[in-house]
Amino acid sequence: MSGTSITLVVCFSIGVIGYLRICSPEHVIVESHPDSYCPDLRLDRPFPDFVKMVNEQPLEEMTSEKLCHTPWLIIVYVFLQKFISLVSFTAVKELF
Repeated sequence: MSGTSITLVVCFSIGVIGYLRICSPEHVIVESHPDSYCPDLRLDRPFPDFVKMVNEQPLEEMTSEKLCHTPWLIIVYVFLQKFISLVSFTAVKELF
C-alpha cells in the first residue's frame, strides 16, 4: 500500500472492545499547544481591581496560616512594590 494513494481502514469489534487502524499516505499532526508558555502577569501595569484586592490584604498583619492561602501573585506584587520604593525608579524602568 505504500506506493499507492489508497487509504486502508481496518476495524473490528468484539462486544464493547474495538480496534481501528488507518493506513494512509499522509498523516498530518497539528500541535495546538506551544512548547512553552510564559504568562504575561503585567505586574508593571496591574489592573485596578487587582491593586484594590492587594490593598485590602495587609500581608504584615496576616497570620502564617492565612498567609499560606494568599495567592502567590499578590505576594510577588507586594515585594515588587517594596523593591521599587527602595531602588530609584529610573533604574527599575531600565530593568523592565
